[in-house]
Amino acid sequence: PLGIYQTMDGDLLVTLIDTETERYFRDSHSRRLLRRMTTAGEIVHDYEYHEDRKTKLFTWTSRVEQNEITDICVINRIDKSEDELFILSFSGFLKSVYTGQGRRDAFNPTDVGCDPYANIIVCDLYDSTIHLLNLDGKFMKNLLTKNRLTHPTAMSLRQSTLWIGDYYCGVKVFQYNA
Repeated sequence: PLGIYQTMDGDLLVTLIDTETERYFRDSHSRRLLRRMTTAGEIVHDYEYHEDRKTKLFTWTSRVEQNEITDICVINRIDKSEDELFILSFSGFLKSVYTGQGRRDAFNPTDVGCDPYANIIVCDLYDSTIHLLNLDGKFMKNLLTKNRLTHPTAMSLRQSTLWIGDYYCGVKVFQYNA
């Protein structure tokens, strides 16, 4: 597992990748999925395929979060240097894909979070920015940019406090106002 999140109803969302197949290549043998399970370990649902139930959904699942309207946000690694953010309905249908905003380098999200209004917050490592998206995955604004942080790798939002961890082992604390 690279990501784990406890849902509003107490289940767990866990990102899973196999170690037997080529890292960024989807084929019929690879297993890259998001699993919903109980805290007792019972599998509730596997999110692995597009709506056609044949095409693999993920290349390499990473971080995961659920917003206030139960949509699920999953960082999907495409290759070593580029990622995308999937927004899935709770039933597992792909609602939208976010690939970054106004970037010079590849989009490389390292963590995702959601605020009480179902807005989505994404750390972009390469651009050293924090993106704010609406619940549909549309870019609204940069919350933070290079002048306030460097290479964000992790974050946590609790009430109005946003903690950002960076690549250089620092943690910065910000007041969050959407």
